[in-house]
Amino acid sequence: MATIVSRSALADHLSLIAIPLEGPSLQRTPGLLWPEGQVRTPMTAAFAAIVRRVAKSMAEN
Repeated sequence: MATIVSRSALADHLSLIAIPLEGPSLQRTPGLLWPEGQVRTPMTAAFAAIVRRVAKSMAEN
């Protein structure tokens, strides 16, 4: 079995090895997840708003 993870994910798994990838750069699309139908608390909604604002700012720069 193979998967793509960041090198830092291997820090606690000494039996795994990293094979560097060559070629095009990899791009990740982050997301915020919560269970469908679950009402978000005001704190969760505020956190999501902050993450969106920071991500938008980073994308514009």
